[in-house]
Amino acid sequence: MNNLASRLTNVMDYHPSIALAIIEDRTRLLGTTTHKCFFVFEDNSVIVRDGNGFWYSETYEWALDEIAENWL
Repeated sequence: MNNLASRLTNVMDYHPSIALAIIEDRTRLLGTTTHKCFFVFEDNSVIVRDGNGFWYSETYEWALDEIAENWL
């Protein structure tokens, strides 16, 4: 994937404070489950933070399915 979320996961490894500032500024909270938070960018790419503190990108459709299946 070559979208905002996938590019940002690469930045997270080297410049976490910059990546977090971008997430705060350029995303909205899509939803949460017991162990994950989903943030969506304007291009509908999604960045996920799991319960272990790891960040990764996913598709918008996958995130919606995951939220629906694991609603808090």
